[in-house]
Amino acid sequence: MEGLYIKMESDRHVLKRYKWVRPEFVRFIIKKAEHWRERKITLNKRLGE
Repeated sequence: MEGLYIKMESDRHVLKRYKWVRPEFVRFIIKKAEHWRERKITLNKRLGE
């Protein structure tokens, strides 16, 4: 798990949002010097495909 994302909404708008990311995840990203946005997209597959 990367972290936790909480969002409070009204009927039409996002009122508040909070994202907590595990410290281990942040250290891993910094150590690897790579973010998922920079990687090639890999499409999901179903078993047996």
